[in-house]
Amino acid sequence: MLLRRGINIVLYLALILSAGIVFGYDNLVIHPSLTEAAVKIYNNQVNKKITNQRIDWIVQGSIAEDAIPRYLNHFYNPTTGKGLDSGALKGAPAKEWAKNQDSVSGDYSAGAIFNNYRAGDFKRAYQGIGHILHLIQDMSVPAHTRNDPHPSGDPFEEWAEQYGKINLSKTGFIEADNLDQVFDELANYSHNNFFSKDTVNIDVNEILKYSTEEKIINGKKRKYLINSLDGVKYKLIYTPNPDSIKPVYQIDGDLYLNLDYWNMLSPKAVGYSSGVIDYFIKEFEKIDKEESAKQKLSFWGKIGNKLNIFSNEIKYVWGDTLIASKQVVDKSFDFTNEKAETAGQNIEFFAAANKEIISETARQSAEVIKDAGVKVLATVKELDSNIPPVITAVDLLKPKQAGADDENFMPEDGGDVAIGVSNVIDGDTIVLTTGEKVRYIGIDTPELGKPGAEDDECLAWAARIRNMELLSMGELKLIKDPAADKDKYGRLLRYVYINGVFINEQLAREGLAETFFCLPGWENCPVTADKQREEIIMSARDDAEKNNRGLFSSVCAQDETQKHENTKTRKHENTKTKEQENTGAIQQPISVQRGNSSESGSPSDDLLQSDEQEEQEEQDEQDEQEEQEEQDEQDEQDEQGEIIPVVSYFNLFDFISGSTAYAASTSIGIDLEIENQDAVSDYFLSAASTTPDINDKDWASSSPENFILADGDGLKNAYLWLKYGEDKIADMASSSIVLDTSAPIAAIGGLEEQYDNSGFAVNWSGQDEASSTIASGLADFDVQYRINNNEWQDWISAATSTGAIFNIAVDAGGSIYFRVRARDNAGNTGEWSGEAETKIADAPAEPPAAPVIPNSINDLIVQNIYTSNNSVRLFWTSPENAGLNEDAYYDLRYKEKTGDCDLDLNWAGAVKAASSTIPAPDSLSGQRQTAEITGLTAGTEYCFAAMAYNGEAWSGVSNQASAKTKSIFAVNDLTRPAHSSGYLLTQTLTADKSPYYFDRDARMRTGKVLTIEPGVVIKIGGWYISQSYKYPVIFLIDGKIIAQGTENNPIVFTSIYDDSYGGDSNCDGDATSPGHGSWGGLQISSGDNIFDHVIMKYGGGDRRGLITFYSNNGNQITNSVFENNWHGIDFRAASSSDPSIIEHNMFFNNKSAVIYFHDSANPVIRYNNIYNNNSGIGVSDVAAPIINYNNIYNNGGYGAAVNQWYYSTQLVDVKFNWWGDESGPEHAGNPGGIGSKVTDKIDFSDWLLSMYE
Repeated sequence: MLLRRGINIVLYLALILSAGIVFGYDNLVIHPSLTEAAVKIYNNQVNKKITNQRIDWIVQGSIAEDAIPRYLNHFYNPTTGKGLDSGALKGAPAKEWAKNQDSVSGDYSAGAIFNNYRAGDFKRAYQGIGHILHLIQDMSVPAHTRNDPHPSGDPFEEWAEQYGKINLSKTGFIEADNLDQVFDELANYSHNNFFSKDTVNIDVNEILKYSTEEKIINGKKRKYLINSLDGVKYKLIYTPNPDSIKPVYQIDGDLYLNLDYWNMLSPKAVGYSSGVIDYFIKEFEKIDKEESAKQKLSFWGKIGNKLNIFSNEIKYVWGDTLIASKQVVDKSFDFTNEKAETAGQNIEFFAAANKEIISETARQSAEVIKDAGVKVLATVKELDSNIPPVITAVDLLKPKQAGADDENFMPEDGGDVAIGVSNVIDGDTIVLTTGEKVRYIGIDTPELGKPGAEDDECLAWAARIRNMELLSMGELKLIKDPAADKDKYGRLLRYVYINGVFINEQLAREGLAETFFCLPGWENCPVTADKQREEIIMSARDDAEKNNRGLFSSVCAQDETQKHENTKTRKHENTKTKEQENTGAIQQPISVQRGNSSESGSPSDDLLQSDEQEEQEEQDEQDEQEEQEEQDEQDEQDEQGEIIPVVSYFNLFDFISGSTAYAASTSIGIDLEIENQDAVSDYFLSAASTTPDINDKDWASSSPENFILADGDGLKNAYLWLKYGEDKIADMASSSIVLDTSAPIAAIGGLEEQYDNSGFAVNWSGQDEASSTIASGLADFDVQYRINNNEWQDWISAATSTGAIFNIAVDAGGSIYFRVRARDNAGNTGEWSGEAETKIADAPAEPPAAPVIPNSINDLIVQNIYTSNNSVRLFWTSPENAGLNEDAYYDLRYKEKTGDCDLDLNWAGAVKAASSTIPAPDSLSGQRQTAEITGLTAGTEYCFAAMAYNGEAWSGVSNQASAKTKSIFAVNDLTRPAHSSGYLLTQTLTADKSPYYFDRDARMRTGKVLTIEPGVVIKIGGWYISQSYKYPVIFLIDGKIIAQGTENNPIVFTSIYDDSYGGDSNCDGDATSPGHGSWGGLQISSGDNIFDHVIMKYGGGDRRGLITFYSNNGNQITNSVFENNWHGIDFRAASSSDPSIIEHNMFFNNKSAVIYFHDSANPVIRYNNIYNNNSGIGVSDVAAPIINYNNIYNNGGYGAAVNQWYYSTQLVDVKFNWWGDESGPEHAGNPGGIGSKVTDKIDFSDWLLSMYE
């Protein structure tokens, strides 16, 4: 038997439509929200607002654009100009889809939007805008502009569905000159600046371009790469394993990163959408001006518009449900009905224009049509032939050129000629331009009755309209069945194709037809031989019933009697009655003929008097004759007083499959219905057709329910007689079924010996063997596979195709085995075939990689401020390739310096530092690293060097650094600057004499400058007693101070009790330790002082402040650290045109306000980290500091406070700071803010959503 062909197309489509493609933004949540926000932005800037009704239409369109399979066309890569192109998943670029569409679900391209608006179909026009907005919004999704089909889901889209909120205050209108501009600008923005899940590809050199940020999330560290776009910083990607030698970067599963993506991308989606709305509204206004210049539509023109809208509406809604256009049909009829009532003398004119629509609408809307509609329908036959009809797009059936590429194709006039459709009678019958009628094989569409809708079967007119639409799609091709040429009415029996679309199957799949095939033994009913096409049609019908389409939907709900009749039609495949074969009375001829036969487009008189009308007359005569014969027979029965039983139907069926065509066992069931069954006394069932004797012993008193067929495959017959009355036998009834007990065979074929990887084609074939010439034919296949010696696994079950792509991953070198079995239409399942083997090629052996050699350290230094009498601290930056894996480490060595440092020549003879104090090499190069070397001898100079091992190879020896440990001495041995009458005589503090010691107040004269070199450590004594009072040590600077350290050699002000800088200066070990306010502070009278790279610790004992400025002019405090102090920096000065600047500093663990402002001081405070203090910033009097772009968080009291003596009417400017939470500072004016507290009289109206870097 022949295998099925053409099923591959269905399987392929199923794979496409079931693929796990994640749409763009969620179409039920995010797209409507983005669209509504865009409308608000638009309405806020125009005088003429979009109405609520039209807004609803726009939103509906933005939702509907994700319908299958439209979403395949929602991708556009601006760098290539291509759309989705990933294996079997392909689609048009969204940019082109917005301009050109060919879809069963409707055309919502820009051109169609304008055409709908011109036609007055405003709903479709505004829905079309929503469809375009959906495409625009998808351009803000990186996955859609980076060709990432994301079958397992896109983390950004999933995050947006759950958390995405639109902030209109941060969204603005973006003008759109044309759609191409919008697609290109937005797609480039998302493609070039953001990643999608499966397109994260970044190398080490690129990583170094970005700044970083680390967070602890669920107890684990994450490192983010920070990008900047239009002056705004955002998280680009992150790694959950930053300490790994090769960290993996990704975007999925991170709240903060997706929040940054949303805050950057959603405003663009809304802004461009509002611009596109503006673009379409302006174009609509142009159309309005064009239309107003034209003459107003006549009544006839309005009718034409309504018809065209209805015709287009059928295409828009067909893919969803057959009856989805009912509402539009009703609205169209409401319009025409209203006009008919008022038109008076134009009633006939109206009927001519609308007879196609009115007939279907009469069936759907019987209540509305009662009055004027009935009058309209009554005039259809009385039309004035001189009135030209409206020709709608759905009626234009042009002649088609039939090809001859099928073995059963037969040109209907004997040659390869142009064949067209002259008339569409109903859903399953047409008339060719040759005059021949064609009846579609295998389907039975609902029947049209007499003129009007009253006696039409459900969906009869819809089936005819759909048939007309399908026939208008392209090239017509008629296929003859090998065994059935014409029916008993002389009509050609054909399989009908248009551009490769199997029309018989399509109508059955849409629920517009039942199936109908003749069985052997039926009189005047040709049995078809093409079982492959028969099964395709039968399966299509079952699919329609399963999905409640058309006849099987609630639209055609029937009473129980009618349902039972429908069931019998499908199950038993009965023949049609003569009434069912009626072609219908309403037959509108097509106005456009082949060639130039109808140049005017008007129907001819000949076509109006069609041969269908003549056939109807003949049929009427035949019906009258049959009615008379039935009446004569009834009269005869009445005279005899007998009731004769009649077999209504009699069918054999298989017990297992229920099939009435094929049986796999000799034991079969009987399905029987008898009219006047009460008159039956006995039943006789036999395989022989000879009428039994009235006294035969095999007569049975009960109705037969089963039958045993004779052995041997082939066509089997059963004959039934009924006994009634006084030993009378009614006419014989017969039924037949094909017995097929032989199982089919199958085999795998075409496998190559090996493949490079999965993704290869596997093909199989089968044959339905039978002991006779008749077999039921192949139904489907089961295919299994196993990998290596594992168990067999199901791969494909009940496959109607004969091949598929094997995409299951298999390791290199692995063997794969396949086997197949076939099943026939009788239900016989064959044995598993022999196994077929192939394998995945072994992976080529890779040569061992050469070891990666780390670079040598070239910036090893000793910071003197950390040098003590027995230790030094070394600093360096991690070299490239030093931290490849967990086996990496540093080897740090030293030796006493007796001349030039020569560790590179005498490495083995040097002392190896303890590894416990040495960090592992950082996985990223350029990272600052440090180690403390202890156990050294006091007053001794040493040389130091290091080598790096990265787990594979050693670096060279680093540069060599040298340092001398401090000598052991008492406080009196520290350098004490010279004094005279309390004034300092020393004006420069040098690093070679560090550390310095102050145990009394020190003053610098007016006009003098105290200069402090990098690396100087200043130790300050504890409080001293004078005249029974205790005072902290302070510096009184009447001149000015220039303290400029460096990153590696900062200047340190600290307590004598602090052993971490300058060593144990008071030689008491751990007996004493510093605390907040261990020393006083600095009081500076003049301006232009500089503190850069300075560390101040344990000061602030002076209640006036750690540093008190009495001049606000030109002071600078930068790159410095203030830690463990009591009072902070205090400005007690007037405002200045050259105000002091405090920036890039760290303030933490301080006991009071870290910065305070009095009088009218107006310093600029920016880029500082102020955290973990008892209080942050304080303001008094009329001070007016500018406090922006700082991180102020985790402070015990207020982050920023104005005290009770602040009497300025101006709010203190503390905008654009990070307050520890994206909700902003805690204040009554900011409900929900949980960051650091602020008081009144402070302007915090704008704040940073994340920490300033």
